[in-house]
Amino acid sequence: MNEKLYMLTLSFSIEGFIRQVLTQKNWEKAYNKHDNSLRLTIKLDIKNDGKIIDSIKLLVRKTFSSGPETQN
Repeated sequence: MNEKLYMLTLSFSIEGFIRQVLTQKNWEKAYNKHDNSLRLTIKLDIKNDGKIIDSIKLLVRKTFSSGPETQN
């Protein structure tokens, strides 16, 4: 099978209602309740001439801390 490797640079922004509720006040309120993580699920459809040729599901999870992060 002849496979080609492509490099993509992707970016995204958060818009709409979720953007409105992700305020500093709400982050601090959640953090004080020990809810200090953000989880994003992203579905990426790869298309060729408008036809989906592959789909990839990505999961990104970030935990926030109040001090310097330590490496394990």
